[in-house]
Amino acid sequence: MKGFVARPSTDVEFNPDLRVWDFINHDTGGWDERIVQSNFIKEAADAVTNFPLSNRNQVDTLQWWPCKDGLFTVKSATGWED
Repeated sequence: MKGFVARPSTDVEFNPDLRVWDFINHDTGGWDERIVQSNFIKEAADAVTNFPLSNRNQVDTLQWWPCKDGLFTVKSATGWED
């Protein structure tokens, strides 16, 4: 989604240690919508639950550290920030 910024819900204290694995219902193999909705604003929760899950059933690994401003960009992921 062009221009979409996913931010944690203001109703909960965001836990940066959560991984995609924590948002999956492992009995069904789909998103645990209750957990997703309780951790993100509606627009972000809708975006997350519309994203297809892999069927490889792997545990997540951290691929990049969150930016201080909470925004993710390709530039920040590659470490090319000024």
